[in-house]
Amino acid sequence: MRKLLLLGLLTASSLAFGQSTLHHGPDTVATQRWVREYLKGLVVEPPVVVDPPSGLDPCEAGPEIRSISSVTTTSLVVLFHGKNVFGLDFQILSGGTVVRSGQLEPKSNLLTISYARLEPGTYTLRLVGNTCAGADSKTFPIPQETGYEPGPPPVVLDPVGDRTLASWRYIGRTDTTYLDIELRRDGNRYLITDRAAFPLRAGYEYWYTINGTIVKSGVPLKDYPYLSISGVLDVKKHHFVRGLDTPARWSSSSPGNAWYKPDASYTWGPGSDVGGQSIILLEGGDEQTGIPWLSLVPTWYQGDHTMSWPYRAPEGKVPSGKLLGFNARVVGISNALRRSRGETHTTDDPTVPEHQRLGRVIGCVALGITTDAGTRDYYRSMADRFPLSGAAAYEMNEGAVWLPHGSWQVRTMMERLTERYLSKGHDYFLNADYGGYNYLTPPIWNRDFEGDPVWRYRVSADELRSRDKYFRAFGGSINSITVKHYGTDPDFQGPGICNQIFLFEQIKKAGYKAILFGWNFMEIFQHGYAPGFAWQNEIGNGTALSSSLAVQPYEEAVTMGFLANWYGDGLWIWDGQAPRNRDASTLGMTYEPKKTTLWNGATIRTDRDSFEGTFQPEPDAALDGYYAGAVTLTNQVAGTEGGERRYLPFSVDGKSYGTEPDGSDVLTALDQKRGLCQIRTQGNQATLLFLDPFASLTWRDFSVTISGKTFTGRVFGNRIHVANLNL
Repeated sequence: MRKLLLLGLLTASSLAFGQSTLHHGPDTVATQRWVREYLKGLVVEPPVVVDPPSGLDPCEAGPEIRSISSVTTTSLVVLFHGKNVFGLDFQILSGGTVVRSGQLEPKSNLLTISYARLEPGTYTLRLVGNTCAGADSKTFPIPQETGYEPGPPPVVLDPVGDRTLASWRYIGRTDTTYLDIELRRDGNRYLITDRAAFPLRAGYEYWYTINGTIVKSGVPLKDYPYLSISGVLDVKKHHFVRGLDTPARWSSSSPGNAWYKPDASYTWGPGSDVGGQSIILLEGGDEQTGIPWLSLVPTWYQGDHTMSWPYRAPEGKVPSGKLLGFNARVVGISNALRRSRGETHTTDDPTVPEHQRLGRVIGCVALGITTDAGTRDYYRSMADRFPLSGAAAYEMNEGAVWLPHGSWQVRTMMERLTERYLSKGHDYFLNADYGGYNYLTPPIWNRDFEGDPVWRYRVSADELRSRDKYFRAFGGSINSITVKHYGTDPDFQGPGICNQIFLFEQIKKAGYKAILFGWNFMEIFQHGYAPGFAWQNEIGNGTALSSSLAVQPYEEAVTMGFLANWYGDGLWIWDGQAPRNRDASTLGMTYEPKKTTLWNGATIRTDRDSFEGTFQPEPDAALDGYYAGAVTLTNQVAGTEGGERRYLPFSVDGKSYGTEPDGSDVLTALDQKRGLCQIRTQGNQATLLFLDPFASLTWRDFSVTISGKTFTGRVFGNRIHVANLNL
């Protein structure tokens, strides 16, 4: 099913994740500035770019690059000439080396190309037709950013005794079986040690990123010296076959692409992969001053092993009228094996024996079903006889018969099921048409979509429903619509989150319930994304990439879990790729990767080479984060639930930002690449929300004035900031 989904997304603009690689000596102190100066001194003979035979007919004209304008470190606008050029590959080269690449589907001769951030300098843009044969190149400069200043010189930090950082200083966490960071202060530097004992296969090596610098090692890091000027360490870890210069490159011409190596990254199973993230605040005391921002790392999540959190977490209470749903899935265990071991129910019903439940998540009021075969008769019968619960996930696009998004069959079944749910007294039926709203709606940063979408904030709800093709087609008895969230590229997180907020606001304005339809893993599409690394995947039929199912960063999941309740009506997690804790409970297991048998005698893996019927101890930081955002953090601001919510002007580092009278602040934030500030009031109580998905991992001064009273504090990076205030 996911491969079908991926095919619908291949027209998205492409992004590639570029990185530098440093081979270091044992006594090297690798600062960001030092690495930058080191790389500038390298002289690399530029390779000759040769286009392979394409087998395509020549383009009638072009593509010819006429001009390049509006150049920034993350985007540019190119005017090109061409006739019947319906598809393009773009490359951005530095010294003859491809540093960014992707695909374009021109709608006009004026294209906006977005890419992961590049340093100021001289580059070459290359356009290559992929529906006809033709190519052109043109050099362009990326200017220094406004207000750019070289980084400060290294500072000598006060030496402190050996210690492991306190839990609250971790912004993002990871499963410690794969990445377990310990820090020691040594004069003016930190010594980084990875205590995880994850084994490597022969011929592979670890790749760490430390604040963006790649460090390769055949063994876990031990006392690696690093000087963090920013007071932040962002450490990620993955494993690749030795000898790679870059982990991946996306192209629809693969696997003929010479960069593609099918064994570049090994997995814990054909459908899954791992990646660790640990964002650590070295000097984090500033967050305790001024505005009392609520912690994103609750006490129940602070422990030596984060995978045991369900046994420490209090019973979660989902806010009234909201949904927290989880469609349980056991990674690596087929439906046939589930049935063979006696699992017959996906339920929280206490009368069902524990070993027959497909898995439970604390606080979830709804689970769902999946199908492994499908016909029209099957779907019709399920619409008639599907067992009802508080809300349910119904997968309609699975098996031998695939029902297109927005089809009349999908709508008919959704309406039938919705009517049944309403007649039973349930608030709403949560459909699983995969599509959701933004599957049929182009993202808001695509201004070809109905011109400027600001009109949606200015028209009445009736006019919005009549003009929007999705609302118009899916009206009637259906009262809930999903907002998709697959996980966002670090360089595209801002547009992605702005898009989701926009969808929440439009769905609510149109009079529907809005549910976030999310995953707790990362889908990697043709345009390429993975947390920390864009690693390679199997390419199906030379057209689309399968997903690696890498775990989603903790704090991103916290953000989306909270926004699902702040802007919408709840959260539904589909295909949960974090079944470790549920399986441990369901199957009577303790978390122990070396355990080899289940309660019914089925075996689990010990070498991570097998797949069917195995228990996979993967990181579950995303599941933790969703729960913390949707339940723990949301309940801490319950005092203002149902109150008036509005956008506020605010100031960051002395620069002021206003609000739009029509409420379209999310569109302005997208255009200006800045944050959003909202307040929700109930009497004299207020909840303040600030989120800047475009921010880097730095501390900044923040202030906002509410009812004549000014509140000040510090904000950090792109994490979500929430505080309760007394007005």
